[in-house]
Amino acid sequence: MEHQRHPSNNSTRIHRARKRRHSDTSTKLSDIKHVHTLQKTVLSVLLGRLAEGGVNTESITPELLNHCLPNSLDNNSWETLLYTPLKLSDRKLQDMLRLKNTELGDQTLQQTTVYIRCFQIKVDQLQEVIAQFHGTGMQYAKTTIWLGSIKGMQSDETVYIRYVGRTTRTQGAIKRHREDLLTRRTGFFSKFLTGLERTFPTVIDSASVYVFPNKQIKGLREIQDFNDVAEQAAIALLGLPYLLNQVLTKTEGWTLKLHESHWQQFDALGTRTISRLNPCEFYPLAQEPSIASWADAIQCYARDHQGSVSFFRRRSHDFPNSLRDTVFRQAMPSAWRGRFVLLLTVGAGNSREGYKEQRPFYTGPSQSADLLRTSLNRLWNREESKRPEREYLCDLIAAGALPFVDLCPWYQAEGDDLLAAARLLKHPTQLFIRKRPRIAVAIRKELDRDVLSGFAVGEKLSDKRRQQVYRLWGMNIPELHVHIGRDNVNEWFLWGNSVSQGKSLFVDAITQAVWTSSQQCSSQSSAVKQQITSIRKTTAISLGHFADNSDKVAEIELPGALLKEFREVLATNKLESNNWASYSSIEQAVTMQLMKDSIFWEWIHSTRISNELSNDGFIRFKSTYRGHWNEREVFVWKNSPFGIYWESPSGQNFKFIMRAPQSSQDSSHTPRKYIFFTKDGIDLRDETGKSCLVHQGALNSDGVVTFPTRHLPNCQETADLGKQLVTLWETETGLDWRDTTAVSHSLQNQVKDEDGSELPKGFFTGQGLELIRLNWSSEKLQPYRKPPQPADETWLLWLCLKENWPLGGIVFIGIPEKWPSRKDNIWTHLQEF
Repeated sequence: MEHQRHPSNNSTRIHRARKRRHSDTSTKLSDIKHVHTLQKTVLSVLLGRLAEGGVNTESITPELLNHCLPNSLDNNSWETLLYTPLKLSDRKLQDMLRLKNTELGDQTLQQTTVYIRCFQIKVDQLQEVIAQFHGTGMQYAKTTIWLGSIKGMQSDETVYIRYVGRTTRTQGAIKRHREDLLTRRTGFFSKFLTGLERTFPTVIDSASVYVFPNKQIKGLREIQDFNDVAEQAAIALLGLPYLLNQVLTKTEGWTLKLHESHWQQFDALGTRTISRLNPCEFYPLAQEPSIASWADAIQCYARDHQGSVSFFRRRSHDFPNSLRDTVFRQAMPSAWRGRFVLLLTVGAGNSREGYKEQRPFYTGPSQSADLLRTSLNRLWNREESKRPEREYLCDLIAAGALPFVDLCPWYQAEGDDLLAAARLLKHPTQLFIRKRPRIAVAIRKELDRDVLSGFAVGEKLSDKRRQQVYRLWGMNIPELHVHIGRDNVNEWFLWGNSVSQGKSLFVDAITQAVWTSSQQCSSQSSAVKQQITSIRKTTAISLGHFADNSDKVAEIELPGALLKEFREVLATNKLESNNWASYSSIEQAVTMQLMKDSIFWEWIHSTRISNELSNDGFIRFKSTYRGHWNEREVFVWKNSPFGIYWESPSGQNFKFIMRAPQSSQDSSHTPRKYIFFTKDGIDLRDETGKSCLVHQGALNSDGVVTFPTRHLPNCQETADLGKQLVTLWETETGLDWRDTTAVSHSLQNQVKDEDGSELPKGFFTGQGLELIRLNWSSEKLQPYRKPPQPADETWLLWLCLKENWPLGGIVFIGIPEKWPSRKDNIWTHLQEF
């Protein structure tokens, strides 16, 4: 069970092993004098990494890996690529592997293409993205390797994050890349994009996509085995930890290997409970009319709200009778000997495949269902070890022993539709109350990538586009208002709804701003303004006005204060011109500059671009170190952190990153936030004086201030920063932290642990950190600065379940991609409450 404490032990061990081999191989690389010898050395490294990843290398020939082998004697660059690929520039990688840029119209025939996506990002930006992963409890081998690679680097240095994939689309890798930006919802890459969208969206805009040239692998491209090896070799070459872009349970040879101690505990029970479950002993409950009525209500709602609950692939889809029958059949419960339902599974939403093909949960494409079946079948076969293995669980599923209902019975739902889904969910679950079922919760939290994407989705003025534009307006991203201020709301919405589908909103906004700036700086600017004025007096603004009309003058006036700053950044990036030929020429120049580096966009992120923006905007700013911070305004980003930049009395500068609670983003709070230092701690308040408090039951849930005094040492990543934060609090309040917390601790000890902080008997907490109690001291909370373990996360889940499922149940919470080193531990998958 020791590996359960450290979710990335396995990946870290592999990473260290590679570092040990690094010194030996580095010596060999530096001494190599011939290209052929360098090829053999790189080939040996690749085969070793493929073998580590479980790939059978016996049949792999050098010809199959030719696209990943050197063709020139560049020892230093190949050493960097093999062991510190994050430091190797795109230009150098392109030369070494003979990669070529991909364009949307490059590929017209359907063929398999292996590609590399490259993201340029600063070290401090990457650290912020990794912190988002850790803040949500997600541990990945990739982030561990990233942290090791950037250790010792300066915060403003550029690193290169890469993702390898393959596609058979007729338009090639660039189309696959754009589709993923809009539709991809699962896997590490999706979460990485989500993190960038929240904080550094222009990193996505500046991404490059390269493909391996066809001539290198001519004659082998359409062979499936070669396609696997070609992709895996590229992944291994870049030092990525996973060689297969597949679901773990679908990978050939994947097995659930439990620790022997776990098997001993299971064998010691000796109950043979699972193997005694005979499908013949499960009898359907007399609830058929009620379940049928519930399924009809789901279908009726879907047909009445097609545009919101069943819209994908650019059109609304019907909720057919066959899908209604599937919902009905899989929800029909059967009770063991008529006494109780074995297991009720509650899911999180229907997949596109499930919606279109009417595929049930337990026999469909769900990863959660696959893990449940795998785990229970292994236990079943363990009890019946003398019999041949078979899928016993399928018989129980067919008999109705494992009913399934969905939190969202349609393809998607939000807002009023989600509330309607919750109301419908109550009906079937209430039927099981007297039968005391166990509840398995198979939930995945998704983000609506369509509305947060920086690319225009849906057709012009379509429901999806209007939803995206409305959300983006509410988010108030400064980059999208460089051309139209927030005081011109109608013009901004007209622009957002008229951008061509698939086009970058950020690129279009900056292009229009540059075009307008250029026109105002030209010798004919006065004539243009007169023409615009006359047009505005006589005609209304049309939809096509902000579309891709290359040679039309955009009728938008930038604030005068913006022109000087624009000229400076345009001159720096060689984009200044008083005589642009057309709108499209600016767009091409902006796009090309964006593909080269991100300097152009960094200016936007770090500069207060316009005094004309409304005061309620979240404007990025340059950090200013101050000696006093009480009652100062702070800027809380959309992902909830904010910074306190303190200049101590000794002259040292300290940067404290505080994680504001989600309540700071509630609509009940005004946008502008201020911090106050009080005897109770540090409080984050809005303009009305309302505090942003953490929900009761969480770590900082005293209900008095945002960051209680006793928790201040644990609010930072390191203990030293925590001590400095305490010093800042003492400086602002004039109080002594130890004396204040001593009084608070004595009061806490007088408060008895109420029922809300006790766990039910037999609740399995695993070998991670002990679950948090509300009256713990700061010393006891010290370890919880680290990323949360499953046991800690289960604490919050249990509080929710205790309120809604008072009869108890079994919770499925395991996600192999989230904790790779725990994928073989069954207790990660099933836990009681």
